[in-house]
Amino acid sequence: MNRQEVTALLASASAVDQYAPQPDELVLRIWESMLADIPAEAAEKALVAHYRETSKTITPADIAGWYRNRRRYASPTRKAPPADPETIRNGVDRVFTALAAKKAISAAERTGTEVDLVEVGYVVEADVAARRSVRSVPCRHCHSPAFSPCTSNGKPLTKSPAHPVRVDDAFAAMAASAT
Repeated sequence: MNRQEVTALLASASAVDQYAPQPDELVLRIWESMLADIPAEAAEKALVAHYRETSKTITPADIAGWYRNRRRYASPTRKAPPADPETIRNGVDRVFTALAAKKAISAAERTGTEVDLVEVGYVVEADVAARRSVRSVPCRHCHSPAFSPCTSNGKPLTKSPAHPVRVDDAFAAMAASAT
């Protein structure tokens, strides 16, 4: 929660509790630091739940405890929101871009050559495009579907991005689409 959200929360508390702390600078700073990791929406729900059960003045510990218990004892039937495959692919591409850039810069520094950021950009783009192309076809060796990593004994490969047969199939698919 930020300062504005804490101010609104304390105003709501004082509407139902005459003993709720008045939002002066010190109170706001303390409550803000104690509730920094709690979403404002959750704090509002905690406030309502607290005053439905008791007439005692609410404290940051009451809000944090309510939030912690909600997260700890979440419903086992709760489902994660559906994932957007394009968002996931874009995130993976950003990670691989950063790793490829770091690898290219490290290689240039190791060899004592000048780092050409434009050249590094080209290498990174090519690396990400190649990885995506290879993953766009299923693997005949381990039977991983398209856009899934190759596996060995049920675990993703670590030393290479894909099995050689998958790389060959990806290049064949690219060549076929180019004609």
